[in-house]
Amino acid sequence: MKDLTLIMPAFNEEDSLLVYLPKVIEFCGQNEVKIIIVNDGSSDKTKDILEEISRKYLFLKVIHHKINKGYGAALKTGLDTADTKYIISLDTDGQHNVDDISGLYKSAIFEDADMVVGRRSNLASSSRYRSLGKLIIRLITRFLITTNIHDLNSGMKLMNSKLARNYSVVCPNNFAFSNIIILIFISQGHKVIEKRVKISERIGGLSTVSSRTAFDTVLEIVNIIMFFNPMKIFGFISLILFSSGFLWSIPILLQGKGVSVGSMMLIVIGIIFFMLGLMAHQISLLNKSIMILDENKIPANKSL
Repeated sequence: MKDLTLIMPAFNEEDSLLVYLPKVIEFCGQNEVKIIIVNDGSSDKTKDILEEISRKYLFLKVIHHKINKGYGAALKTGLDTADTKYIISLDTDGQHNVDDISGLYKSAIFEDADMVVGRRSNLASSSRYRSLGKLIIRLITRFLITTNIHDLNSGMKLMNSKLARNYSVVCPNNFAFSNIIILIFISQGHKVIEKRVKISERIGGLSTVSSRTAFDTVLEIVNIIMFFNPMKIFGFISLILFSSGFLWSIPILLQGKGVSVGSMMLIVIGIIFFMLGLMAHQISLLNKSIMILDENKIPANKSL
């Protein structure tokens, strides 16, 4: 697996690194996989632990953020540094099984996939509250974009690094990066598949996922759909307004009283939203054309 780089964002993971990182290093050393660990402004001993370990292994590179920039920002830093055809993201909390890396890699090669998402098969949510939040995010996502991917926020994803690097520009710096990068790959017509992986309890530390994280994720999903397929949103709103105005006007028309001001207003606003959607669609096409041009301008030392 010489053409694979493992990227691991780390934020205050001193407890898990001492236990989990040796397993990761052993696997990567045996399979010739490069490792990039991005310390995202940790305030505990994460930096010291990583510095000590990185001196022992040539295939392990550590990058430090001076401040906490976010999960997505750490992955972007790793992407900009990676020089292999594929990258795979892995959380540093010890939940992922390193042996699953081989399965995701083989699936990408055999099925010629641009992204392979590790679908957590034995995931147990910490609370009904978080389960409800994830369900709402999935429902909103599937309404806005057609996808057969179930575990959108999985932290274990193998990706074509050239595509991921190009699309990461429009991805957020927070936890929503995991969801958004998958949706972009799908919306751009790339092959995205899922493969089941096992997951364990996190080793020490506390999860930083909260209600705010879920809210930010929903906002980012709406933003990215507006960027790539705005008519999905504008068209739906237009249809609701126009249909409501039309249905409202029918009984009044049948009574011979003409068209009410309220129903006409809804119909006109619906038409306006449709026209706005067409304009947003044209802007979206222009943005996507620019992204394609930028993709073709990737420097030679990053070519795959």
